Amino acid sequence: MGTHTAQLNEYRGMLRISKHTLDDDLEVQPVVMERIGDMLVGLNTEVLERADALKRVESRVFADAKANGESDKLADMTARRSAERTEAWNRLQDARTEHERWQALQDAWKSRGYAIKELVSLHSANYFVVGPNNIGSRRPPPARVDYSVTRRVGDVSTTTTRREYPARDEQVTVGTEATLDQITRGLSRERRRAQP
Repeated sequence: MGTHTAQLNEYRGMLRISKHTLDDDLEVQPVVMERIGDMLVGLNTEVLERADALKRVESRVFADAKANGESDKLADMTARRSAERTEAWNRLQDARTEHERWQALQDAWKSRGYAIKELVSLHSANYFVVGPNNIGSRRPPPARVDYSVTRRVGDVSTTTTRREYPARDEQVTVGTEATLDQITRGLSRERRRAQP
């Protein structure tokens, strides 16, 4: 169990993903998943063997109690209270716990694989590239938002247009999308802030 715990902790420590080491993470993922799968197969076999050992101990102790002339109910209670059965049951629970810990680790590594997939798709879309025309693939918000609502009551229809300037949109963007109105609004705001 000690070596299993050391491996478990080692693989837990490797769960973290970095966008800077994405190539390495892509190579490590299938290798570790294979090792975890192999470990789970061995642990599952161990759980099944210990469950069988528990049944064998229970049946042997039950048969011994029956041979001593005890009733079925009393022989069953004797088998359940047996120290040998308790020890076999504890070994089974230890094996199940170890198996469940590795199963949880496998689930975490599966989630890690999906996270790597998402990071790779962001990387291939140049999301992490910073340049003059690409600021992390984030476009500036629109200068204003127009909402048009047409209402019809009977034969009469009215159209109402509402314009909103969200707080983020009030920043002046320098480039082809900047309008004269945005620049003058930004300059007048800067002058107001500069006044005491």
